[in-house]
Amino acid sequence: MGASQQQKEENYQRLLSIAAKAFRRKGLDGLSVPELMKAAGLTHGGFYRHFASRDELVAEALDRAFDDARVDLFEELKPDAAGSLLPGFVETYLSPHHRDNPGRGCVLASLSSDVQRSSKGARNVYTQRFKRYIREIKELMHDDGGDEKAMALLSVLAGSVIISRALSDDALAKSVLDASLKLAKEAAGTSKSKAGTRRGK
Repeated sequence: MGASQQQKEENYQRLLSIAAKAFRRKGLDGLSVPELMKAAGLTHGGFYRHFASRDELVAEALDRAFDDARVDLFEELKPDAAGSLLPGFVETYLSPHHRDNPGRGCVLASLSSDVQRSSKGARNVYTQRFKRYIREIKELMHDDGGDEKAMALLSVLAGSVIISRALSDDALAKSVLDASLKLAKEAAGTSKSKAGTRRGK
């Protein structure tokens, strides 16, 4: 790769990184092209060397945001005594830290309402990533309950964080997380128990 191509790739990656974090923090309409280019230290006209349109930027940055969220939220997960990562996943997702830091949080909890009004490209990215989440949660649950249970659990997690963020009553916002955590932990505990039974056979 020549020096100019390498610089172009570095600029592209920097633009994606800035946009992905800004979108999670402020929403898909929270960052204009001029603001993005200024934050990256690049000229406004240079945007179109990397993206055909803002919609293309949104779709690609959304994909990057899902990757970034995995690192920000779940890279340090440790298995419990039964060897399951599911309880840690649930506790991390429903933590006040996740709720209070959308710029480093899950895209499902920060951008779902924005994506439904976005381009088809962005919705396609969101859909593929949602399906990937379902597959991964099924694995954490040892396929206990299949797609239906995994979708229900993921919807509880994301919906709880969305509602908790929107409430002006701090005590009520905490109660939403606590109640959802109890419900989700019951599901995680059932999965662990059944998994352990299967392994013991």
